[in-house]
Amino acid sequence: MSKNLSKFMSLVLRHKPKSIGIILDKNGWVPLNRLVLQLNKNGFECTPEQVKDVVTNDTKTRYTIRDGKIRANQGHSIGIDLGLTPETPPDVLYHGSNISAYESILTKGIYKMKRDHVHLSSNIDIALEVGARRGKPVLITIDTKKMFNDGKQFFLSENGVWLTDNISKEYFI
Repeated sequence: MSKNLSKFMSLVLRHKPKSIGIILDKNGWVPLNRLVLQLNKNGFECTPEQVKDVVTNDTKTRYTIRDGKIRANQGHSIGIDLGLTPETPPDVLYHGSNISAYESILTKGIYKMKRDHVHLSSNIDIALEVGARRGKPVLITIDTKKMFNDGKQFFLSENGVWLTDNISKEYFI
């Protein structure tokens, strides 16, 4: 159940909270007990402890629990303000994608699509793992030093994912 529960929590906390009758605050938080109640009303028989286990055992550290509330760390498509402060990124970061999107990326750049940010990693292996989710992975190396010097903002989410706006191809290395 925990894998299915984790995937459903990701969907609800990042994209469709209203689908189970929860409302996230402006920063993406919802009381843990409210989430559990609504999960139970929507086919998941779970306890707060089981949700905490999902959070603790999630290798991608998608969620944070604090002060009796839970939220997804990034990847939202619903206009959440994560309250992150702009930070200076490393000189180079990586974006993992898949071979079917590669030609478009090389031509047009990397777009956040329906999400609030483009996700980048400081770790090549993690970027390739992300790219492999939808096919053969490709790695795009980004000159984040140049982007930053050109005035682009970067944020570091609680789970170590770097977030930024769309990336034009001029920043590819």
